[in-house]
Amino acid sequence: MCEFCATFGSTKTTDRDASNPFFAGFFSADAIEAAVNGAASKKSKKHRTNTGVDDEEGDEEDDDGNDSGYIMSEQGKERQTQTHGTYLNDIPSELSPYYRSVPLLLRGLLFSLSTAISVFRNLAGKHMRLRFIVLQSLLGTLVSNILVEDLLFAPSRIGTEKLASKYNLPSPLSQLETVVPLFSKHSSVWDIKDEEDLATAFEPFELVHYLRYDAPLKDASPPRFDVIHASHGFGASSLSWLPALPTLVDRLGARVGLAHDAPGFGFTSRPPVNCKRDLIRYTPATSAGLGVSIVQTVTGGAPAPSSVVLFGHSMGALSCVRMGLTFPESTKVKIVLVSPAVLFKNESTIAKKPPTITDDQHTLASNDNSAIVTLPKRLRLLLEQLFFTIPKQILLEIPLSYLLKRLVGNGKLWRSGLRAAWGNSSLVTENDVKRFSWPSIGKGWEKGLVNFALAMASCKDSEVELLKRAVSHPNVSLFIVHGTKDNVVPISNSRRLVKVCGGEDVVPLIEMPGLGHDPFEENVELFVSLVKEEIEKT
Repeated sequence: MCEFCATFGSTKTTDRDASNPFFAGFFSADAIEAAVNGAASKKSKKHRTNTGVDDEEGDEEDDDGNDSGYIMSEQGKERQTQTHGTYLNDIPSELSPYYRSVPLLLRGLLFSLSTAISVFRNLAGKHMRLRFIVLQSLLGTLVSNILVEDLLFAPSRIGTEKLASKYNLPSPLSQLETVVPLFSKHSSVWDIKDEEDLATAFEPFELVHYLRYDAPLKDASPPRFDVIHASHGFGASSLSWLPALPTLVDRLGARVGLAHDAPGFGFTSRPPVNCKRDLIRYTPATSAGLGVSIVQTVTGGAPAPSSVVLFGHSMGALSCVRMGLTFPESTKVKIVLVSPAVLFKNESTIAKKPPTITDDQHTLASNDNSAIVTLPKRLRLLLEQLFFTIPKQILLEIPLSYLLKRLVGNGKLWRSGLRAAWGNSSLVTENDVKRFSWPSIGKGWEKGLVNFALAMASCKDSEVELLKRAVSHPNVSLFIVHGTKDNVVPISNSRRLVKVCGGEDVVPLIEMPGLGHDPFEENVELFVSLVKEEIEKT
């Protein structure tokens, strides 16, 4: 059994006939037709079930020229997102990702009440000073407005399952699945130290939200790539790849395009963190395991795909590279890192060999250097509650969650952030803002972000060494795309990465003049053209 098959753990056998979509590695014409038709039927059913959007109605809207409420500025019209439509649903009108305005009459009432209380308090004293009355009135009005906003006009929060059943998911391409993260012996799992860590890592995620775009059947020729998968960056979700994913699938000749929400982001389940061990669930290694598992779902547990293209944006580059290291040597893996946030830190850990997972039993490989001292379970749980769970909630989770709620809830953060991150701020449209604001209606998104930040802080592996391992793999080819006006991760970081990995002969660097941190959103057509050109060179 190949390493990839063992990783997937599939014990099913498939009849090797012409109608089987996995016969001959997707290269049978009948198999391709059966696979595409079957996937289209399955996707149609899921879209109606998970998003509440009827495909037939959606087709009628396209025919009428309705772009699902897409609003584009004059300069933004130069972008090619309208080629495939937006594939973006409107946020349900009953839900709001932002704080709603307190009515003017209520504001006046609060001010009057605060002023009356201030005057009464000063009358009770020996001296009545006007400036104290004014200051106390203003402070009282501010505090009372904040309390009223949080009690009556706060942003909406809704669970993913309820959102899917009562309203609709963000996109007609949205899918929801229960997913178990999968790893192979090639996976770098620095975060796992013992058997209990291992059991935690393999706990299923109740719901994982991901996008799936199946290429339309044009002819009987086989696809060039079996799967395209994209990983998003910090603060974003799979929706950030929504403008580019269909175009990438069609132009690169792939069978299907995928992009999932990493743990802590989007509409993927946010597992509770009751002890430090639970932070494993929010690491890039676990996100990579989810991506591999989704690939398995799409391929039906078949043998490893013959060729894949993996995209990783910003911090998503860490998950993307880990996915690339999972595939066996029989799979040709092309990795495209976009504005990668691969930082030069923890270089002292380069010489340390990471723990691994065996394919057959998903257990830790033996490590002569690991001497694990275990405490009684009850005592360990008590200590974790005292020194981790309670301080985390009081000092970090509660205040940071409220701060994030306030920052994102004012309705200006996403627009200001995108305008600062993009090379040309005038290209930011309402549709771009909506893709980023959609996930903020998800229940518990603030806690998920805090947990992800804590998980990243606990990771001690070398990101640069991880990149070097990928470059040295015989079946992996890798190149970087970076905008020259990136103010988030300067292009100088990618130039340095290329240098330490052996130069542009080993890791080509494509610079996109005038573009910022999100070039695949800022100029879809140019991004796809440059990526296709580079891929065709190999």
